[in-house]
Parts: sequence; structure tokens; C-alpha cells
Amino acid sequence: SSSSSSSTTTTTNMVPNARTFTPVIAAYSSRGDWPKALALLRKMEKAKVQPSVISFDAVLLGMTESNAHKAGVQLLEDMENRNRRDLPGNFSYALSAKLMVNNNDWAGGVGVLRRMSERSFTPDRVVLSGVINVCGNARRWEIAAHIYEGLGDHPHEFATTAILKAMCFNKQWKKVLEYMEKLCSSSSSMESSREGASTALHDASSSSSSSSS
Repeated sequence: SSSSSSSTTTTTNMVPNARTFTPVIAAYSSRGDWPKALALLRKMEKAKVQPSVISFDAVLLGMTESNAHKAGVQLLEDMENRNRRDLPGNFSYALSAKLMVNNNDWAGGVGVLRRMSERSFTPDRVVLSGVINVCGNARRWEIAAHIYEGLGDHPHEFATTAILKAMCFNKQWKKVLEYMEKLCSSSSSMESSREGASTALHDASSSSSSSSS
């Protein structure tokens, strides 16, 4: 009987914290039920439990996977308005950028990149190339070029492929030649980028000619 009473005492004395809430939030998000994940996040706060960046990211991941654009934008703004040094995190912005790209929201994608820069975060190659691509598709080739040229003398393959597609799609042939010359003058370590660029030119030229016909 003493063991059962001690067990009861342990259970009743358990105080919920971010570690107890977050796995359940993640479970809801993983099955696509981000509204329940968000509701549980709000319940945490009502219970005076401070959500961690992982808690927020779990909800944001569900929104991204479900392509819930408006909800994702609102959650990112909520995170930014809390004046916490840990919010949003690098992964939070990466998820948000992916959400913008998936919804062809070039302005939102560029905004995420700008805010990442302000917080000294470095976007990964998938995020950067995605935003370049969506800017190109939206005929905002100048912005795409600005992002690409900000990568310096050794841009990665993903960004190079994206910018060449964007320039070809917008028929900016001078820019295509400029980037190709720069690429060809790079070291042999950029061979994979040149191969990717050749593929990009072929694909983009095909799409450009088919759209004009």
C-alpha cells in the first residue's frame, strides 16, 4: 500500500512543462492536424507553461506540410512579436520560407530572407534556391538576381541552377551570359555547378520556347 501511495504522490505532483506538451503537439502535426497542434500550444500558455522554440516549430512544421499559408504567416509573426532571443529560430524561418515558396509568395519569401539576415541566420541552399525560383516565376528577376549576387564569388549549385532558370524564363540573356562566364572562370571544384547549370539552361530554354509558341 505504501508503494501505491508513493506512486499516487508522484503522479499528482507532476508539473506539466514544455517537454510534456511538445511531443503531443508534434504528434498532431505529423498526422496533418495542425489546428489541434496550435490549440494545444495555446493551452500550454494558458497553463502558464512557456512554449519552447521546438514547440512552435512543431506547429509550424504541420502548417508547412499542410500548406496552411495564412496560418503559418500569422504564427511566424506571433513568434517574432514575443521579443524572445530564441524565437524564431533558424529552422522556423526555413519552414516559413518553404511555405512561402510552395504558395508562390515571392514577397513573403524575400521577407523571410531579409529577417533571417537581420538575425544573422544563414538560409540553407534549398531555401535560397526556392526563393530565387519563385521570384523568377513571378517575373521579379531583378530581385532574384540581387539574392544570387549576394552569395559572392562561389554560389552553390542549387542557387546557380535556380538563377539560370529564372533568367532564361524572363529572357534576360545578358544576365545568363554574365553568370555563365563567371561560372566557367571558377575553379575545377565548381564542376558539379557547371553540370547543373547546363541542365538548367536546357530545361529553361525548352520552357521558354514552349511558352512563347
